[in-house]
Amino acid sequence: MKRASNSHIFGMAKTFRNMQRLKEILVVFVKNGLEELVIKTKLQGKVPEYGIEEKKDQDRLGWGIVGHRLRLSFQELGPAFIKFGQLISSREDLFPSAFVQEMKRLQDDVNPMPFLEAEKLINKALGKSWQEVFVHILPQAIATASIASVFKGELKSGEIVVLKVKKPGIEKIIDQDFDLMSFIIHRLERLNKEIRYLGLSHHLEDFYRTIKQECDLSVELRNLSKLKNNYQKRNSEDILYFPKAYPELSNSEFLVIEFLDGTPFNKLTPHDLKENDLEKKLHRCTVLFFQSLFHDGFFHADLHGGNFFLLNKTKKIGLVDFGLVGHLSPQGRQDLILILYYLISGNFHAVVHQFLDVAEYETLPDIKTLTRDLEESLGPFIGLKVSEIKVNEMLRMLMTTLSTHEIFLPREWSTIFRAIITLDGLGRSIGFDINTFEMLEKELDGLKSSFLNKENLMQDALGAGRQGLNVLRTLPHHVNWFLRELGKRNYAFDIRNNGQNQAIKGAARAVKLLGVLVITSCFFLCGTFVIPHDYQWNNGWPPPISIIFYLAGLVGLATAFFMDKKS
Repeated sequence: MKRASNSHIFGMAKTFRNMQRLKEILVVFVKNGLEELVIKTKLQGKVPEYGIEEKKDQDRLGWGIVGHRLRLSFQELGPAFIKFGQLISSREDLFPSAFVQEMKRLQDDVNPMPFLEAEKLINKALGKSWQEVFVHILPQAIATASIASVFKGELKSGEIVVLKVKKPGIEKIIDQDFDLMSFIIHRLERLNKEIRYLGLSHHLEDFYRTIKQECDLSVELRNLSKLKNNYQKRNSEDILYFPKAYPELSNSEFLVIEFLDGTPFNKLTPHDLKENDLEKKLHRCTVLFFQSLFHDGFFHADLHGGNFFLLNKTKKIGLVDFGLVGHLSPQGRQDLILILYYLISGNFHAVVHQFLDVAEYETLPDIKTLTRDLEESLGPFIGLKVSEIKVNEMLRMLMTTLSTHEIFLPREWSTIFRAIITLDGLGRSIGFDINTFEMLEKELDGLKSSFLNKENLMQDALGAGRQGLNVLRTLPHHVNWFLRELGKRNYAFDIRNNGQNQAIKGAARAVKLLGVLVITSCFFLCGTFVIPHDYQWNNGWPPPISIIFYLAGLVGLATAFFMDKKS
């Protein structure tokens, strides 16, 4: 018996583990009252011990109840599901408020990494004992997340720092759970039209790329350095403070940065807010965010209350957690500026055309219907003062309408909208209306003309000219390659003329009949040509080869006769 290869054995083991994990997920869903979700995936057969049956006329659960039960399930299922729930909680543009509020209650993994385990990882990352670098490290984690645990320590130089230590094996867990989440969501979308309109599979891909980036702590270090340099160019030191990084002590598994002595915004009291004039400071931070977005195309994308700190000594605003950032190309920034400008001015026809230039979709939607739907959903916001517009409500209506038409924004745009909504929600959560759209409008007034200046127009013209020359230079090669492929692969052109079907069918039958008669004639001629010239017909049968050709000819005549009768 042939022995199975190691890769085959490992593949079988992985499949078995995935099936076990899938069953575990379904059991948790059922236990927390989400039987309907399991039924919709048609996976109830994986947990036969629960005897789940579809109930007719079952009352539909409210979004708040579904959110509560899903939150309990995510907490029990671990890191990947918790992070996914946290991502959902930032998408007020996609999900109802009651559902989002439940997701916002999701906390990171409450079980911190034991210090003995963290100590081994720290020593491995440093390449030596941590006692050679640190005076001490507090054994109790000061913060814990799904991906890493955070400890506080003191360097030999006397500087107080935080040590972010990635949990071992977390990437394998995330990969496995992502595969299973993707499997479940794709089944739900295939079987349920309403769920498909939410575009969950599209956003799941976004979530996966985001969390995989967060798993590499060296990426967070680079993000911190780049953001700090960009903000320093805008003289933002009077408001924002970025922690000092220690790249010589950090790598993809381990990160060391300055400890910020302050209070996170989500733990400030009303007295703290008023005494420190935080409304003015937060207003300035929002302006800096939009400048970072539109001018640099690089921005902090996770500006919630836990990542803003009011520093105790300087009373500046400190920023932490640089794992989630957004990127936007120059062309992307120009497209975004135009869309936001058209939205604010109520030009829905232009909004639709601009969206279709950048969005992702499988089939082109009906332009008139989409324009009408956008106008109906966003029309109530037009005519309001900018300060009266709730950005999360407007963007939610926009995203819901686009999803209904199965149009999805590029990943970087989803990140931007999520960041804007999170920032707007931060202001409202501490009792301030930071008028996000008002600041946005001021930025757009200057930006919409900036890319129409002579220099930018010249760059666009040069770019278009360069592309045109490239097309002219490469076109002959591509035509040549296409013709070669055409010859190799026996491509055919399908020409249809629905109005002449009967005539074409008749002509086709005539051609077939003619072809059969031509072949039949050839058989008779061949049978005659192979007979020797001195053959005497009264001497008996002709040569066997001639008989074979004549018989083939007779078969051809019979075929032609029946073809003619059939027609």
